Amino acid sequence: MFAAWKISKYPKEAATSVRRLLRIYLSDDLGAAREYARNSIATVGKPALNQVLARLNGEEPQAVVAVLNLLTSMHVDDAEGAKAIVAKLSDPNEAVAKAAAQALFCSTKTEFCVPLFSELLESGKANHAVRSTVVWSLATLGKDGAAATPGLIRAMSDKDPEIRRMSLGALEKIGCRNAPFVQALARAIFDDDKILRDDAFKDLAALGAPERSGEEVLIEALRNTEIKDEKERNQFVRDVIRAFDRFRGNKSAVVVATFLANTKLEVGTRQVAAEMVGKPGIRTKDILPQLRKSLEGVRGELERDPENNALRQLERTIQQAIADID
Repeated sequence: MFAAWKISKYPKEAATSVRRLLRIYLSDDLGAAREYARNSIATVGKPALNQVLARLNGEEPQAVVAVLNLLTSMHVDDAEGAKAIVAKLSDPNEAVAKAAAQALFCSTKTEFCVPLFSELLESGKANHAVRSTVVWSLATLGKDGAAATPGLIRAMSDKDPEIRRMSLGALEKIGCRNAPFVQALARAIFDDDKILRDDAFKDLAALGAPERSGEEVLIEALRNTEIKDEKERNQFVRDVIRAFDRFRGNKSAVVVATFLANTKLEVGTRQVAAEMVGKPGIRTKDILPQLRKSLEGVRGELERDPENNALRQLERTIQQAIADID
């Protein structure tokens, strides 16, 4: 990189050289030369930074995007330089705003950009392109993005399902386990997006026994489900009950037991409920009356349909649960 070497060796000529390189870089029709200019400016680094940042005031969005893309290869250490990029996050041109988010992530220190990204997500004012870029950036940081947890939790309610899924993924990488996250997972259980619903169920189950709030969330979800489609409702109930398996608490067992007598549910769904209340760790006698009532109901169904093997299996499972608890 002769240009970069020349600037470092002859600093008095730096301003003129950088201006020339920028002029080449911002031209439309010089492919190889343009790339050479970009690499040279990036190699020069800090001595070229002020002139590069000054070009952010250009009127053509395409040129501003090009400058921001150049900044992804540079390091912006001072607050004033970072502010110039931050100002472009609210640009009405979506491409400019998105490029600004990328530049901020790549060129500034993590401790600077992460809190700012969280603030952007919490405010809900950033456009779609910026939100998407910010969440993606935080997801790549993993635990280093922990300071953005509040913003990512808010983004789990974003109107775009992809951003909601990405936000959950970022929080998983961070290792979030706090109460607001559990509450966000509770909302996600009812999400229209099936992928997000499934991931939320898995995360609630993975919280395990130490996070009792997870059990409370699932109980609330099971009590308040209003899914009209029969197939989806049965799948929802089965998913929640299976998530309870990690908790195996008596509170959840009491709730699950009520589903055994619900003949509107598929026999397979009731079987999942019976298996849950019959597992080791569930030893509350409070559910015995409900189990006995459910057993009577199943036997009544068998009288009407004696060849139904699924009902027969459900009968045996409930009987075993009663024997284990009593």
